[in-house]
Amino acid sequence: MPLAGRALIKMILDTITTFHNLPALVLPSSILVVILSTLLRRDNAQNQLAKAHNCQPVTKYWQWEPFWGLDMLLTQIRGTANRHVLRVA
Repeated sequence: MPLAGRALIKMILDTITTFHNLPALVLPSSILVVILSTLLRRDNAQNQLAKAHNCQPVTKYWQWEPFWGLDMLLTQIRGTANRHVLRVA
């Protein structure tokens, strides 16, 4: 294992085993757990709502950059340029 990897593992283990650094580890971990549980709960609620109204689940697209949606914009521009658009009656 490279020296930098060993140093990183040692630093993480020292942080975990040192009692006075425990709040520094617990706070980010707690925030991460809250965010993940909220996302999972919201996803489950959407699926249950769709099933209750005999609908299909919401379509999810993988995105390189989900915050601004620039990759989806680029995909739409490419589709329009190549005439891959749906016609509206």
